[in-house]
Amino acid sequence: METNIAIAERNHIESVLPIFDWAKLTDIVAAFSPDIIVLVARKMPRLMECLGLNFNKGALVLSDFAIPFAHNYFKGARVAIVDDSINIGTTLCKTYQSVKACGARDIHLFALGAKENNTVDQKNLLDMISAHVDYVNPRKLKTNEHTALVKSIPLALGFTAKPYDLEFPILSCRFTAPYKKGTQIYEWLQNKFGKESTHTVDRPIPSAMGFLRFTVDVGSNLKDNYKLRLYINEKAKTCNLVPFAIPAIWENGAQYKSSLSNFISTELLKSIETAPGKAETFCGESKYRLNLFLYSLDFGLHMLDKIGEILTIDSTAPFNLADASMLFGPGIQKIFENLPTGTEKTGFKMPGHISVNSESQTEVSPFYRDFICSSDGELFLDLVRKRAGENKTPYNLFTSFFEELSEKTGASSPSDYSFCWPYSKEEIIKDPYLRLRIGPTFGDLIKIMMQLGDAFNLNELTGRSLVSELLDRTIDDGAVVPTIANYCGDFFRISRKGENEFHDLVADRINYSVNRLNRKISLTRLAKILSIMSFYKDGDGLLVPSSMPRGNTASFKTTVVDKSTAEITHYLRNIGKLKRFNK
Repeated sequence: METNIAIAERNHIESVLPIFDWAKLTDIVAAFSPDIIVLVARKMPRLMECLGLNFNKGALVLSDFAIPFAHNYFKGARVAIVDDSINIGTTLCKTYQSVKACGARDIHLFALGAKENNTVDQKNLLDMISAHVDYVNPRKLKTNEHTALVKSIPLALGFTAKPYDLEFPILSCRFTAPYKKGTQIYEWLQNKFGKESTHTVDRPIPSAMGFLRFTVDVGSNLKDNYKLRLYINEKAKTCNLVPFAIPAIWENGAQYKSSLSNFISTELLKSIETAPGKAETFCGESKYRLNLFLYSLDFGLHMLDKIGEILTIDSTAPFNLADASMLFGPGIQKIFENLPTGTEKTGFKMPGHISVNSESQTEVSPFYRDFICSSDGELFLDLVRKRAGENKTPYNLFTSFFEELSEKTGASSPSDYSFCWPYSKEEIIKDPYLRLRIGPTFGDLIKIMMQLGDAFNLNELTGRSLVSELLDRTIDDGAVVPTIANYCGDFFRISRKGENEFHDLVADRINYSVNRLNRKISLTRLAKILSIMSFYKDGDGLLVPSSMPRGNTASFKTTVVDKSTAEITHYLRNIGKLKRFNK
């Protein structure tokens, strides 16, 4: 896979994610001499590219999403399934079973290590399927070691100009002259789409090095989710544009708007017609993923016409074929090479209903309709409010919701499952992987945040903007994971809690400093110190000087926590991170 990482950035990556253990992982995988290497979950393909890992030059490398599309390649093959670390092992078990169903001859699992206490009812899931596992570190990872590894991965990926998410097309673009800086592009986007629809999800150090991340919520009806994400490498003056077009409900028989997408769909659907049933978690899930990808591709090609003033596509292919191969297997490259003459590669016409309409209603899934709206759902939301405590900021309520959901669905241990929908505990014990496919859709979250945050007077439009921004930030942090659920026979793109913990970067940094000081300090004195820091030219950009009431100048940039620039010390006090000292 191609990369946008220079040597200087690689040094920063290795400072948070040391390469030594990863190099050993590639060695033990290569020693197995696999025909196919399956990289598990969305982060492993990104890590391979980020760290420049080369497992085996002769092997076919795929993500686990590609198994149904590439099932013919597995018959009689030696297959290595690779993950970073093993928590419970449910995802690896599911991948192992999918590969085995496709007729693989020999299957070995590989990982850096396994987390301690990773059994279900005192049974190891991988032992139960007699899977052979090779670890770089045979010693079980302690909880703090596993947590440190989980935290380091999104930090390292912050130095890449690509999303954590693997499931949407990447359109490789260059800056259109005379635009040279990310700030110019961001200002243009705000003027074009509005400040409420445009936000940044930058990381401080990568941002200072020119790796910028912007998101634009494109005007749409409240049912569907249309979004552009821009991953900018300012030094190279390039941008990976990632379009998201996610219908609330996919209508069977829906047609794509370009002959390119229609041709790709026809050819790839042929490849999954003969796939074994166990090659995918839910029958029809791969088709749904393909629909999302191609519908988003059409949308992205259309939007290139709208933003051509700032970005120009920089490739003969309309999307990154290497990334698409990770998702659909090598067949996607062959399909593109054999496109019929005259196949239309642009020309997506937005449906006529795509316009902001504040009176339309957000579409919800059965998660909201059948669970949240039930008496059990009301009790669940009460537990979320209790977890959030007195400081019910939007961010706090959002994170509390996912933490409560994670606890109730038994994310850390299937035996702790106490959710009542859509699976019984008996079903989860029989197939623990199902617990990882429970969560709200984008529309569900808007409704849920409106209920939880009634004090903030959220409506459909403001709730939509808030949820979009919160998801962008937490998915990039690895604290929330998007996936696919099957509710009542229909497919939905949902979100669940990830392995990484939620954190507020500004609050954590300042809190750490105050704790290190280890003595009381007045609010005024802390504000003065922060004010001086905000003028430091080599700072990482968290603090910005801005005029505030009563002469305060220390403030931080607009974040997912606060739509307006806020004075840090008062903000920390308001959310309970800074408490008054009592003698």
